[in-house]
Amino acid sequence: MVTNDIMLPAVSAYPNPASNTIHIRSKAALRNETFCLKAITGATLRTGVISGNDMEMNVGDLANGIYLLQVGSSNQKITIAH
Repeated sequence: MVTNDIMLPAVSAYPNPASNTIHIRSKAALRNETFCLKAITGATLRTGVISGNDMEMNVGDLANGIYLLQVGSSNQKITIAH
């Protein structure tokens, strides 16, 4: 079986739990990869594009809770506490 899935490098988010900002970091440079930050209810809160190895996202305006971050079309999701 052949698939055309492109594997993304490992992605991490820190600090976790977050206060005002989180950094999304990749071991290798990302090239125009989309990201989506969702509430635990599934509501989309932030979307955007990441290029490079590190991106900073403001989360200070979000209520305290648990959020899911997905980068690219992969099934890799990162749970973030705020």
